[in-house]
Amino acid sequence: LWADEIVIEDTAVISGNLHYKSSHEANIANGARIDGEVRHTLVETDMKPVVAGVIFAALAVLLSIIITAVVLYLLFPDFSLRVCQSLRNQPWLSLGVGLAVFAGVPLLSVILFSTAIGVWLALMLLAIYLVMLLAGYFTGALFVGNAGLDMLKKTEVSKALRATALALAIFALAVINLVPLLGSLVNWAVLLAGVGALSRQLYQAYRT
Repeated sequence: LWADEIVIEDTAVISGNLHYKSSHEANIANGARIDGEVRHTLVETDMKPVVAGVIFAALAVLLSIIITAVVLYLLFPDFSLRVCQSLRNQPWLSLGVGLAVFAGVPLLSVILFSTAIGVWLALMLLAIYLVMLLAGYFTGALFVGNAGLDMLKKTEVSKALRATALALAIFALAVINLVPLLGSLVNWAVLLAGVGALSRQLYQAYRT
């Protein structure tokens, strides 16, 4: 282990050696069982810059995601709202289609790769698949943002307000994602439902 603070509770069982680097001695409870050698390497490391760097990187990634989502919405506002309406009308169908697309496209790509002659089709399909995942998540976030606007009973909503609601929804989903299990389930549901609604709308546009 390499950590600033290490706590080993009295129910811990370590079947081997414990080697750790820290600026502090580990807090090892009397009831803890460590079968091997305990070795402490003293290091004078300030973890604050590391933590600050991780937080800065995470915020930068989040900001880039928000900017991308807002730009895509402003480029295709009418289509984005049609997809959201489709998701609102049939949420479970969108979720099912999204799950089918999420699982089926990689499987189809593997099959195309295995045929050798379908390699380029598989590569194109994977590229479209990655774009669909990203755009689908943005669609789900836009749906969440619009739902928030509906709760506020906004009758006339400008593009700027919808873009702001989209940005806040992505930020809220990022915060929710920090909650163990529940956060992941919520974000996966948003992703799959968005991918499903987007796939259905694209298929309808293709048929037209």
